[in-house]
Amino acid sequence: GGGKGVFVSYRNQGETAKIHRGTRLVRHLPYSDDVVSIMNQHYGEFWENRFVKNPEYQAQEDELVLSLPESIQWDAPILQLDPYPGMKYPEIGEEVRAVLHHSYHAGTICSESPDLGAFLTKARERHIPVFLTGAENGITYESMKILRNPAIHRLPKASPLAMYMKLWLLLSNGLDPRMNMGKCLGEDLVL
Repeated sequence: GGGKGVFVSYRNQGETAKIHRGTRLVRHLPYSDDVVSIMNQHYGEFWENRFVKNPEYQAQEDELVLSLPESIQWDAPILQLDPYPGMKYPEIGEEVRAVLHHSYHAGTICSESPDLGAFLTKARERHIPVFLTGAENGITYESMKILRNPAIHRLPKASPLAMYMKLWLLLSNGLDPRMNMGKCLGEDLVL
């Protein structure tokens, strides 16, 4: 792995210069310009002018090859949700073909929201998949019982940003995201 794809080189303050695989990058933290990869999965770094591959970097073989079609839909039909206390779930617009629901901590969402059940029911009735980032299988808190709802599809460990891009590319290529979001693309999934 590592021979093709998008890579980002960056040196955070007080660190060595690191090489990150584009599909492993996470969003900046507020008030920070640091660049980090999900779960410390940067590709490698430079020590004394010598590249050293990260021994913790894990990759699996890519199972998907996607491209930008000529008639790409630039306004992605994806409803993206970031949970917060007191969150009200929105109506699902007619243009929406998939939902990407982020979580915090290890898969926590606003499970106590009175409108979450109705939101999930509507998504299921309209055959709109709801994909959840940041919720590892096997880890379950009391507040995570809602994740057993069949409308919710937990994604493997991956950068939420990469999952948005993969979902957008799948929809743009006319592929079923339910069948393909769990497949590796550009070493985006962390073992």
